[in-house]
Amino acid sequence: MWRVSALGGTPKSVGPVADGSFQLRRWAASGKIYYQSKGDLYSMEVASGQSQKTTSFDPQKGKLIWASISPDEKTLAFIIQKDTAWELFTSDPTAANPTSVTKGTGEISGVAWLPEKERFYYSASVDGVFQVFVAGSGTPTRLTSSETDSIVVDAAPDGSSVIVSSAKEESTIWRVNVTDKVESPVSRNVNSELWPDVSPDGQKMVFQSAKNLSRGNKLLDSSILVKPLRSRDDPATTLSEAGFLPAWSPDGTLIAFMRKAGDVPELMIANPNGGGERKLASGGISMPGYSVSPYNHIQTNAFAWSPDSGRIAYISNKNGAQNVWAVNVRDGSDAPLTANTDAGLSYACPVWSSEGKRLAFSTKKDSSAEGGKKVLGLGIIDTATGQMTNFYETSLTMRLIGWTADENGLIIAESEKTSGLPPETVLKKVAAGTGAASAISSLKNAYYYNIFVSNDRKWAGFVARNDERDDVWVIATSGGDAKRLTNNNDSGQYFSRLAWLHDGSTIMFGKQTRFSLLSMLTTSN
Repeated sequence: MWRVSALGGTPKSVGPVADGSFQLRRWAASGKIYYQSKGDLYSMEVASGQSQKTTSFDPQKGKLIWASISPDEKTLAFIIQKDTAWELFTSDPTAANPTSVTKGTGEISGVAWLPEKERFYYSASVDGVFQVFVAGSGTPTRLTSSETDSIVVDAAPDGSSVIVSSAKEESTIWRVNVTDKVESPVSRNVNSELWPDVSPDGQKMVFQSAKNLSRGNKLLDSSILVKPLRSRDDPATTLSEAGFLPAWSPDGTLIAFMRKAGDVPELMIANPNGGGERKLASGGISMPGYSVSPYNHIQTNAFAWSPDSGRIAYISNKNGAQNVWAVNVRDGSDAPLTANTDAGLSYACPVWSSEGKRLAFSTKKDSSAEGGKKVLGLGIIDTATGQMTNFYETSLTMRLIGWTADENGLIIAESEKTSGLPPETVLKKVAAGTGAASAISSLKNAYYYNIFVSNDRKWAGFVARNDERDDVWVIATSGGDAKRLTNNNDSGQYFSRLAWLHDGSTIMFGKQTRFSLLSMLTTSN
């Protein structure tokens, strides 16, 4: 935590906070700075940098969404959410005998509290869009009716105005030919479209579409659509009203995707022509992480089809520790492929070999078990015998990209910095078994989460941001110079997740723009 003069100058450290996602709440006249961290409210003395816990909320009663304290430190306000219902309370600083101010269902965000006015401004979801409300005594009043999310940032002390943030994002899917570098749009829709995957015959694509992508909060709650690639104007067919990360089966007969059931990820399949939607697996599946501007899924794969389209590999801790599982698409039978019992060891990114007998994945050891250092690694399991080989470890940030062209090793990306856009990413190939690593190339300013190999694994496509402009590039996995495919002149345009056509002729990608706006609402004070 830091402080700086409002007139400028050199920032000064107040003190350390272990939780990197903590949120500042109040700088009280007493010299204490209050902040929210991991389900409770804490205070830190500016003079000493010492912090102490000021609340002890019971997680069994619900999840703490927001908490703050009045300037005189005599009144506590907090929001508790349980299942889909939330409730706003005030109480004494110990949270004893709370008084309900208002309640609702769905999501709530962006709270501004005026204790002297006994008033709260907040944003709550209405039909999937955040609107601004004011609550005090009596029924809450809705202040906005916008088409995109309106999130409360702050309120004037006298209650005369409220600052609100909003964002409009647009994303369309394009393709670029690897040989002649010709670019063309694939879709035409008012909704944001991204994260495509192409059918094995190259005739159709599946992608996700969101009406109000806004702050990215709808990214994992999009519609899944299928569209012919003959013409940009060909209509798309809705495969599912809710899902993300669609992937075509190798034989083209099914599409798998993930879905949120509340906060629980599920693995689904459906017929590409519509209908036949069916849940394959749930329980213990991790929610996929993603980066913003542009939107990229952190891992190459969240799940992976077997080459014969008979099974899907995925990661789950449903038996107490993370393991690689495989579910049979035909009968839904489910079994772990690995036998891990260490809760401090996690797996990610399953990738099948082309013959379907081996499955590669990345590993991560709990940092506390290695003297505070994270240890990432690679593993391959023989799916017939269950024999597993771990053959590479690194303390650098590592992302598994796929198999090498000869399938005698794996291709990885490594960076010294944990960032979606590090200054340098080293593309390497690692020999299976021995773990001997050799550099393919050093990629400058490449988006770390947007590097994908072609189906024959002879080429890697990636997006790099040079001179404040995104472009699609390719490089041979055997080494050599990278070749730029696109010629982007718009610094406000970002390129998201790539998808190769199976014949390697074309790369699909999302073109994404974002406009952010701060507005002031005048209210009756």
